[in-house]
Amino acid sequence: MKIDQSGYTTVCLHFSLFIIPSGIKLYKITKSDDSYSITRVTTTSANIPYLVQGNPGYYLFSGKLLESNNDDSLTPKSGVLRGTFVDKQLPENCAYLTEKDGVVGFFKGNNIVINAN
Repeated sequence: MKIDQSGYTTVCLHFSLFIIPSGIKLYKITKSDDSYSITRVTTTSANIPYLVQGNPGYYLFSGKLLESNNDDSLTPKSGVLRGTFVDKQLPENCAYLTEKDGVVGFFKGNNIVINAN
């Protein structure tokens, strides 16, 4: 995650976060009728967007993607790779998933920088 000079960004993780990196604060924004409320949180839920406040820089979140078993316990989900090269240049001739001219697929290229979303 990158926090720019404004000191704020947003994040939506595919896993719950129980340890928030030092130096940042996470906030959940909820809407009721025509108003919004912002609440600071100390843990997160998967796939929920959060407002992040902190010093400019790069931060790394790590965790395990969990799946529910029949007995209601949670175990790490196997065979799933999730990650990002956001704002980083890909290695030379790297294949990357994107949309070009209305076609979604894997393409190779050089000097490719992956943007968010």
